[in-house]
Amino acid sequence: MDEHHLFGELLDDFVLESSRRLEIIEKALLEIGEQASATSPGAVEDIRRELHTLKGNAGMMGLREIQSRAHEMEEAIVHGDALTAEQTTFLLQGVDTIRTLLRLASGHDGSDSASPESAIPDTAQSGLMVQVAAVDAIVELLADSMILGSRLARQIEMLGEPAEPMAIAWEALQKTLTTIHRRALALRL
Repeated sequence: MDEHHLFGELLDDFVLESSRRLEIIEKALLEIGEQASATSPGAVEDIRRELHTLKGNAGMMGLREIQSRAHEMEEAIVHGDALTAEQTTFLLQGVDTIRTLLRLASGHDGSDSASPESAIPDTAQSGLMVQVAAVDAIVELLADSMILGSRLARQIEMLGEPAEPMAIAWEALQKTLTTIHRRALALRL
């Protein structure tokens, strides 16, 4: 399976999941609009949580417009406060905007000329984006595991022959950790 096909499958899953999230958000907003004075703080937090997840998922897919719009919507909700009519309208418009962006990203915008590639940023087509800090943290953990592994190797060596099966297992683990460490370092470049 090539990278483009894999990204297409991930994109299809993202669009499906995001569409479900938008349905949940829209339903909650419409219910809140009907009960203007009886807005549940829990319902507002549920909307905020759905938007937060949508924002993060869009970011991982490299779909910056969707990520940005979801962020704006999430920021429009003041923690613990009921939604005003203006906020509800803004959020419903945002749901419609994100739906349009999802159709563009998936290539289902109704025109014959659109393709998923035209709506997907170049960074998303080449792979998923990962924060450098996350890669650095993994590299540090791997370095720590290598140091601890060296200590373990010395202890195994001191045990002598009875530790032979442990030594063999350790060598296999050390090779795996070394390979992971090299690949993680390559990601940093």
